[in-house]
Amino acid sequence: KDNNITISTVSVQSHGLSDSQRLRKIANQTGGKYYSVKSGRALPKIFQREARRVSRPLVYEPPGGAAPEIVFPHPTVEGIEQVLPPVTGFVLTQTKLSPLAQVVLQSPRPESAENATILATWNYGLGRTAVLTTDAGARWTKAWTSWPGYEKLFSQLVRWSMRPSGDTGQFTIAKNIRDGEVEIVVTALNPDDTYQNFLEMAGSVLDPDLNPIPLRMRQTAPGRYTGQFPTDRSGTYFVNVIPGAGNAPLTTGVTIPYSDEFRIRDTNASLIAQLASLEPPGGEAGLVTVPLNATNEDRLLKTDPYRGGLPAAKRIRDAWPWFVLGAAALFFFDVLVRRIALSLQFVARWWRALRGRQPEATTTVTRLDQLKRSKEAVGQAAKSSSTRYQPTFGSETDDESEEVPAPVSVSDSPVESSKSSAAETSYTERLLEAKRRARK
Repeated sequence: KDNNITISTVSVQSHGLSDSQRLRKIANQTGGKYYSVKSGRALPKIFQREARRVSRPLVYEPPGGAAPEIVFPHPTVEGIEQVLPPVTGFVLTQTKLSPLAQVVLQSPRPESAENATILATWNYGLGRTAVLTTDAGARWTKAWTSWPGYEKLFSQLVRWSMRPSGDTGQFTIAKNIRDGEVEIVVTALNPDDTYQNFLEMAGSVLDPDLNPIPLRMRQTAPGRYTGQFPTDRSGTYFVNVIPGAGNAPLTTGVTIPYSDEFRIRDTNASLIAQLASLEPPGGEAGLVTVPLNATNEDRLLKTDPYRGGLPAAKRIRDAWPWFVLGAAALFFFDVLVRRIALSLQFVARWWRALRGRQPEATTTVTRLDQLKRSKEAVGQAAKSSSTRYQPTFGSETDDESEEVPAPVSVSDSPVESSKSSAAETSYTERLLEAKRRARK
């Protein structure tokens, strides 16, 4: 009642006076009518009467007329002024809920824009359609006959609806559905059946919810162009391919069904019986139980579907990954042992610390003495290597009689002087030997 909706009720052999009163009350409160009949055969007449009563005329003739306006730029109204001459009437229509339907001309009256369409266009299949809800000048558009844009409007409307005149090629479109994708294949031929190559094809796809999906077409063979788009839901997809400038668009539809689980299929009893009759190695044939709806629970519980005595199933698996893992672990352990010196003395220190014993002082003193002697030896070796030698050579012909002065030692110890002299003599001999080889 709040939405101005009337309800008419029909009582066919109602059960008592209370039900009839309830139906009558509903009709009276909403502004409808109440009917009480004894047979259902009277329902068609009641429906026809109600339809004639609530129906309104489809022809709308506003007093004083209405001037249509261009609400969408379209090739059919290109070069025409924004406001057209007034019309005195048109047929009430309702625009389709589709993005392909485009309202071009619209009347300011009635107030509901849904029923005020004067001109609408739509791409349907391989062709184009246009709807003009008024006439061509005989009754409602008499003001248009003297209007300068009258001929231009109708000529552009007819020319837009026609197939492009430059389409002289032969195009075929095919579709393949596999792995969750749809492949569109277009074959382009010339009038002499030769391949058309290097065409700039463009395409678009509308999913079941009328949302656009990009489609990129590329040439994969002589005269063959392919494109793919994903299908993530079931339904009908609208595919539109433009094979090039001056060619008519190629349109096709792709229907993606539901998965096989939703199909209603009958039970293949013969296949079930054939599978159950097979005898596995070392076992017996199977058993076909009766359907669940044809037996009771006690009989079903007595049937054991699990059989025993069958051979154990075996499967061969590759073992090389485990060997590779073990070899990698051994290689890492080998490199670790060679490069890192591991000492287990910390275990002894921890053990003595746990027992409350302190390390012996003699061990510490001995280690300090060893470190001191090592430091002194390294220092003496460094001093010996820093000593310079300036040997004097005699005549060039007598190489063996050359004398080399002994180096001056900076050590005061006789033992260290003798060691240093031996090391220096050997070094001098090596220098002389290198000189002899160079001269030879």
